[in-house]
Amino acid sequence: MNIKKFLQSNFTFDEKEYEVKLQHMLFNGMLSIVSIFLTILVIVRFYQENYFQSTVDFFIVLVSLASLFYIKRAKENCQKLAHPLLAIFFALILITLFNIPSYMIATGWFIVLILPTFYLAGPRYGFFITFMAIVSLMVLLISRKSTYTLGEFIYMFMPIFLSSLFIYTYEKRIEYAKQELQDINKHLHKEIIHKEFLLKQAHYDYLTKLPNRILFEDRLQQAIIKSNRSNKDFAILFIDLDLFKDINDIHGHTAGDIVLSEIASRFKSALREEDTVARFGGDEFVCIIEQLEDCSTVSTVAQKLIKKAEENIFIPQKISVTCSIGISIYKKDTKDEKELLHFADTAMYNAKSLGKNQYSFYNDC
Repeated sequence: MNIKKFLQSNFTFDEKEYEVKLQHMLFNGMLSIVSIFLTILVIVRFYQENYFQSTVDFFIVLVSLASLFYIKRAKENCQKLAHPLLAIFFALILITLFNIPSYMIATGWFIVLILPTFYLAGPRYGFFITFMAIVSLMVLLISRKSTYTLGEFIYMFMPIFLSSLFIYTYEKRIEYAKQELQDINKHLHKEIIHKEFLLKQAHYDYLTKLPNRILFEDRLQQAIIKSNRSNKDFAILFIDLDLFKDINDIHGHTAGDIVLSEIASRFKSALREEDTVARFGGDEFVCIIEQLEDCSTVSTVAQKLIKKAEENIFIPQKISVTCSIGISIYKKDTKDEKELLHFADTAMYNAKSLGKNQYSFYNDC
């Protein structure tokens, strides 16, 4: 994968892994280019009968190829290889300078070495290589008793120093930009969490974590749209806990909250994923049972809910709760959503009048 495809890919990496993979690709690219370029130079030097320099260049090619092979086999962070490899390249540049004393070319090669050093080994190592490059050039110039003027010295050393400074400044700018983006992301993340919290507060009951009346009304409208599209009815189950006021009066409101939370969890577990159970207020719950095949489906669900409610609850005293359920059917009873709820409520009161702990249809089913 080349760098462009890597940067545009949809792969997900954490920050450290992304950095390692990008370094791995750039290191491979740098070594490949050096190998190709120096192979050509080896041939040129050989035909020029500069056998020593040809041997040095060939050695660099071998080191580059060995490094490529190691990186491919090891599949590890290339920074482990960066320090020794950069040091070898630095030494080979010095050997080349003794053989070919062209100091302006040396400046260019040192700059080429400094660029990957800053990225692969960090600023500290980058400035160290910069310092050593300048010192090495000075030693070579003095030992060769060169006749360069002060201005020519500056022309040789300043590009090396300035290249290091510019690279360091650029990396710092990227660092600051990355930090700024991280701060913005943190702020946006907090904003999103806060908005999600507010949205949840607006649509879910704080005690039972079930949808509240607002979200239920939206689900009801969606159920009507689905029913009209699929031509299948759905049912509304209006549920009221029997004698719930006695639990609050005898055991306290904390116990009442425990009962409501437990009953809500049981009702939710008894329904299918596509169905909805909401807390309508107090001890009242409302269910939407979608895609009905026949009335027996609703009867089965109502019986299951009643049995779930009857199971013992410990607060810590053992108590049992019963519930009365009223049922209305969309289209069969009415197509108006307000009437649908009203009919289910009416049927629930009818179930209570028949002795509680049972269900009742608004119209015979």
